[in-house]
Amino acid sequence: MLASDSHDTGKIINGGIPLRSRRRIKLAFTIVALVSLSSLYFLGQSSNFSSVRSKIWPTDIIPGVFGPGRNATWDARALEVKHAFQRGYRQYEKIAFPNDELRPMFNGSINNFNFWGVTAIDSIDTMILMGLDDEYQRAKDHVSYTDFSYTKADGVPFFETVIRYLGGLLSTYHLTQDQIFLSAADQVGKGLLPAFDTQSRLPSFAVDWVRHTPKDGWLPGQINLAEMASCQLEYKYLAHLTHRSDYFTK
Repeated sequence: MLASDSHDTGKIINGGIPLRSRRRIKLAFTIVALVSLSSLYFLGQSSNFSSVRSKIWPTDIIPGVFGPGRNATWDARALEVKHAFQRGYRQYEKIAFPNDELRPMFNGSINNFNFWGVTAIDSIDTMILMGLDDEYQRAKDHVSYTDFSYTKADGVPFFETVIRYLGGLLSTYHLTQDQIFLSAADQVGKGLLPAFDTQSRLPSFAVDWVRHTPKDGWLPGQINLAEMASCQLEYKYLAHLTHRSDYFTK
């Protein structure tokens, strides 16, 4: 039992809520109920959702989002996105290709993901969707002459290699059905399998590409949840395409 005074605000019964607070809560619920009923009535007066939308979101204040101009608006936006991709990727090709990534602040390049040209391979499916045939052909040629069995890196990071290389190659194969991409994906996927040779059978941070053994990262003996669980889609699809059971059972 809490102490109370003679005022309304201090009347607390059996450790409950002060009377004034109770009244405020009831008032709030009453207002919410009235607003809800009013909204239901408003919707009930409309024959369909389009008429409701026109009342609460007039099309004249957002031209191009609804109505006849919609397609032209979205096409223009898509073109801007395409141009933005082209500007960025052309700078990568000019300054950094075939290295992994562009360093725009230094006007240079860096190889931090296996020395295989991660930006190019990770972007091929986007090139296809955007209809960038010239960029696609150059990236395809890059895949065809890249030796994925060799790297200068100390270790091949499992997570980044799965989502960027393996995912990029598999999605491109899905769009093109070109065997070059599936063969490369198979080579990368097979090379990453030693990551699962751990006591827990969960993938290690990286793979020693020469010794074909698991390799710890910056937290020895520990595995990041996102990194260990972000391989399901790629490996299951690769198992489906190649009929290799170890891609599924690992």
